[in-house]
Amino acid sequence: MTTLARTLIALVIVVAANCGTGTDGKSVTPPTTPQVAPEPPPEPPEAPTGLRISDRGADFMEWSWNPSPGATGYEAEVFREVGDTEGTHVETREASYRWTGLEPGVAVSIFVRAVRETAGGRAASPWIGRVTGYTLIPPGPLAPCDDQRDRALAYSWGHTELVHEWNPDRPIRFRVDAGPIIEGGLRIGRPNFLEEEILQPLRDMARRLEERLGYPIMEPDASPSDASRTVTVHWRDRVWSPGWGEPDCPRHIGSPWNAQGTPPAVVLNRYIFDPAITCAAYPRDRDSETIIHELAHVFGMGHTEGVFNYVPEDLAMSDRLTRIVGGDSDYFLLIEDLDNIGCVFPHPDFPRGN
Repeated sequence: MTTLARTLIALVIVVAANCGTGTDGKSVTPPTTPQVAPEPPPEPPEAPTGLRISDRGADFMEWSWNPSPGATGYEAEVFREVGDTEGTHVETREASYRWTGLEPGVAVSIFVRAVRETAGGRAASPWIGRVTGYTLIPPGPLAPCDDQRDRALAYSWGHTELVHEWNPDRPIRFRVDAGPIIEGGLRIGRPNFLEEEILQPLRDMARRLEERLGYPIMEPDASPSDASRTVTVHWRDRVWSPGWGEPDCPRHIGSPWNAQGTPPAVVLNRYIFDPAITCAAYPRDRDSETIIHELAHVFGMGHTEGVFNYVPEDLAMSDRLTRIVGGDSDYFLLIEDLDNIGCVFPHPDFPRGN
């Protein structure tokens, strides 16, 4: 064997001996990629709160809600109240949604839930809603008066003192027994009940009437005057109209609100401030500015056709005002109601011929 051949064999042996070892001759494990544990699925976020209508027009409706801690976005189901069985699914990262392209006077509703998305997956809160509102109807010209005042004077539920005593120089004032209403609101977790469900709705109604008619009918912020021109708003600790209500209401609890013509009054009844009464009429009437519906009775207006205590001869409220559809009074107090009230309480300087 030649010297060159022996040298090559020796080199091969050395290389083979050192393969897979460190400099100290020990084996070396090839590096591997560390395994990362998968992220666990997220916990569902808290459900949103404070779902409300924040803006609306003749062709849009906007809802807002309070942001939900931990949410990365929101899902909504929106639909028209009439003829829409499927609804529309919406996803948004904002705590609001504006639905555009609607028609004037259409009722639309929304349900909302919060969503949390992470690398571990997706989780959603319970749904909240339904919150319903109407798109605005352009006001148009004032309708002429016909026999609205005569029908209000003959209102079938009893003498309406305000209508008989109407003096256009002395708009209607209000005496609100605030203490018991504040206490009652606290019992149902509504510390602002007096302001939200009585005082502000009265101001809104007074403003809308004056804007529409050109003269004031109501002065909710003025001091009460004599009883014949003042509506008392108070709470009473007794049952009224026992047996009234929707089928899921206990028969003994009666109606949440009532109206009377003489002396003029809007009355909140005993169980409206009982948090244990949860049948459908009570949550609705605690949160729908129902005082406007009852005040329409005080003003000599009855229910629309197809509703309890409907009388054909009465001056009827609109269907929306009768059924109190919506959260705020201007959603169900329609232009036709404003025009009719103006005919019940006319002003000689603002004539409206037949």
